[in-house]
Amino acid sequence: MYQIKYKSEEEMKDSGIEWLGKIPNDWKVESLKRTLKDISGNGFPIEMQGKRRGEIPFLKVSDINSNEINVRNAINYVSYRDCKLNNWSIINKNSILMAKIGEALRKNHRKINKVDCLIDNNMLALSNKKGKYKYYYYLLSSVDMDWFINPGAVPSINMNKLRNFKIPWCNEYKQQKIANFLDTKTTQFDSIILKKEKLIQKLEEAKKSLISEVVTGKVKIVDGELVQRKPSEMKDSGIEWLGVVPKEWKITKLKYFCDTIKGYGFNSSLFCDHGHPVIRASEIKNNTIVENKVFINKEKIEKYKQVRLKKNDIVMSTVGSTPDVVNSAVGQIAKVPIYFDGALLNQNTVIFRVINDSIDNGYLFRIACSNKFRKYLDLHAHGTANQASLTLKEVLEFPIAVSIISEQIKINQYLEGKVYDISKTITKIKLQIKKLKQAKQSLISEAVTGKIDFRD
Repeated sequence: MYQIKYKSEEEMKDSGIEWLGKIPNDWKVESLKRTLKDISGNGFPIEMQGKRRGEIPFLKVSDINSNEINVRNAINYVSYRDCKLNNWSIINKNSILMAKIGEALRKNHRKINKVDCLIDNNMLALSNKKGKYKYYYYLLSSVDMDWFINPGAVPSINMNKLRNFKIPWCNEYKQQKIANFLDTKTTQFDSIILKKEKLIQKLEEAKKSLISEVVTGKVKIVDGELVQRKPSEMKDSGIEWLGVVPKEWKITKLKYFCDTIKGYGFNSSLFCDHGHPVIRASEIKNNTIVENKVFINKEKIEKYKQVRLKKNDIVMSTVGSTPDVVNSAVGQIAKVPIYFDGALLNQNTVIFRVINDSIDNGYLFRIACSNKFRKYLDLHAHGTANQASLTLKEVLEFPIAVSIISEQIKINQYLEGKVYDISKTITKIKLQIKKLKQAKQSLISEAVTGKIDFRD
């Protein structure tokens, strides 16, 4: 690993552009439209969708949200004849693809297509008139797309601002050197980040597996340690995926222990930036509720008291953001923290409120956090064209194994400490990933604006 060298102050000049700062003396500044040609996507007739009619893949916004564009997974293929008849613009390979409208635009996803393709009308392609495409890909990766977004509920690109955006320019030889350097360095960053992300996945799975082993009685807590139960202590639960449980435990169903309250579908016109907090399905993450973004006027909350949350309520999202059941936000579980006591719950969610004194609320929450419950939800969730969803009736049929209340409390207390330790480790790794991503972005920015010296 060599040390990165930076150019001296004498070799730099003020670009006159705030985001660029200083650039090398022999570089210049141009409008994006002088260097990159923009091509908007095409509307795609519904009668042609889902049919492989030719050689050219037709890509949608969802195809650039993943890490890599995989044209083999494209559902729609179009023939050259269809393109000519419909006057569709074929996007040449090595163009930069990006969202033109919608939330995907804010996520700053940009990808390079490796083959000629068509794109839908929610997408935009930028192809280079001069210079190396990979350099401009990295350059745009360092730019905040919020600078070009029109105001309004649905984000969209202001094409005039984008076309007239000032970017640095250097000769093709230097562009290629910068791109080669960044190919190497970003690959190194991405490799480290991927390993850490995989470690988080393993820790999350270990946490869920631990919870499942304890709440189904496969192990017992003796003097603060887990001990495997003997076969003679167990009985068949009668449920294939639950397996054996302790003989004295009772097999029952979730519906017998709690009331359910569905979130309310607030009119978005009620939302404001300050006031009484409203919790949406997207804010139920990682077994807690993350910072909320919307509020309603405090004077109106009495009208919605039926959906007021209580501390330690168990809440779940019942609708996901994508049709992919496993990876969508459907079935996210949280226990309401004290600082959201009294908050209001929005639609596509449900409250599970314990009403039976034969079950401990903390123990029930641990069951909901187990991989057994997650697999049950994945099995019973329904994927539609736009999203995944769960029916409350099916969720309430979930079978659970219940011990005496004192043992439930003991189990919850044990798991609280163990889960906290694992979660603390995960938080540290996430912070490391955040810093790595920031360092990667900083390196890209310094390279594409000429601040790094590549002469050696």
